[in-house]
Amino acid sequence: MVEAVVDVAGVAVDALSLRDFAAQRLDALRVPRHIRLQDEPVRSDAGKVRRPRNLAV
Repeated sequence: MVEAVVDVAGVAVDALSLRDFAAQRLDALRVPRHIRLQDEPVRSDAGKVRRPRNLAV
């Protein structure tokens, strides 16, 4: 699982175009199968950005 927050003013992004972009640059096994777009990152109760659960520290 990879999570990223990218905010570019004036640029509209949809999941299909993002997947196509990745498919042009990555090996087929590395292209994400699922893409979820959110306006804001997921935050904890303390207001900190949450890490993905499977990310090694």
